[in-house]
Amino acid sequence: MTWKNVSGISKFQIWTEACASSTDGSEAWLFVNGRHQIKVTVGLTLALKIGTTELPSVDEVKNALTLINNKDGGNFKYLVEGSAGTYCKIYEPSHSSLQANLKENNFHYVFEHYFSSNTSKNPNIASEEISVKLTYTDSDGKLWVNDMSANGDFYQKGFVKVHCLSAKNNKHKLVKNTSQPYYNIFDFSSWNHEDPYVDVYRMTIEDTYFLIQDFSLSPQSWRKKQKGITCLGLDMYQSDGPKWQNTTQCFCPTLDHGLGEKWYSVDAYVYKWPDQNDGSYYGNFRIEGYTQKAHEIVFFCTTIDYDQRNSNHCVQRPTARFITHDQFGNESTVDVAIKWGEGCYNMVWPTLDGRIPPCG
Repeated sequence: MTWKNVSGISKFQIWTEACASSTDGSEAWLFVNGRHQIKVTVGLTLALKIGTTELPSVDEVKNALTLINNKDGGNFKYLVEGSAGTYCKIYEPSHSSLQANLKENNFHYVFEHYFSSNTSKNPNIASEEISVKLTYTDSDGKLWVNDMSANGDFYQKGFVKVHCLSAKNNKHKLVKNTSQPYYNIFDFSSWNHEDPYVDVYRMTIEDTYFLIQDFSLSPQSWRKKQKGITCLGLDMYQSDGPKWQNTTQCFCPTLDHGLGEKWYSVDAYVYKWPDQNDGSYYGNFRIEGYTQKAHEIVFFCTTIDYDQRNSNHCVQRPTARFITHDQFGNESTVDVAIKWGEGCYNMVWPTLDGRIPPCG
């Protein structure tokens, strides 16, 4: 059917997801990064002519609804409508706990719309207001335009104010675990060894309100597999003297197993320098009992001394980049390098943007 039974609008509302700073859902905060989205909901109940019960179809009503700029009733200047994406979390500007959405849900029709903004469309980070109108033709051929915007003719007004925010460049931090994970070392291919050691570092965003939602490594060529676990410092090798040599390597199990809460039990093989392809390795650290938290990237840093006479070598790979997105789609690039030094008893540790974490 079409709109032949419709006599008017009984209820018409527009709102966004509520938060502590907007408990009625009239305001939203949007990062202008092309990825963050806010959800705007339109609820509509139609009035029917006496003696009729059949309503227009969902598609008919959806096609009759148009979201518009509240100021002039026209197209949006700074916002882009699209399908729901990955980064739809509600940003609460005071970083308080979210509040329940108290809007009614007993409408004939409820439609959800998603909006983002980007610097090409919104270079000056301007805010905008979203309103809605319903346009349909009744059984007598009369065109009805029910416009809720500021200058519209509908008796009820409604809009969502979208506060646009500059994209955030998150700073990250490395925290050394307060205790070592349980580990043992075995099967060291006939190499005499001593002083094995493992340290754990956790990388998160400094501001704890922002969480690492996903990440990638660039360049991928920096990522080396050693029997199933990614090593970021393959071929890190240092001679301490004419006999005892020291090799140090840094593993990143999060690259292999992903983000999220996990309990790790992994084998970290410390390979003979310079070529792991011959199968020789100095020791196998079996690391157990470390729990990765939901939004952190974990590094296992290992060191081991072994009995081999050789000339001095020190091989260090260049800086790699971890590209992270928080829950709002803000993208940050973190330069991660593997550093070696005697201050931590020949240990290696990851550094962020040249900042070395404490050794102790």
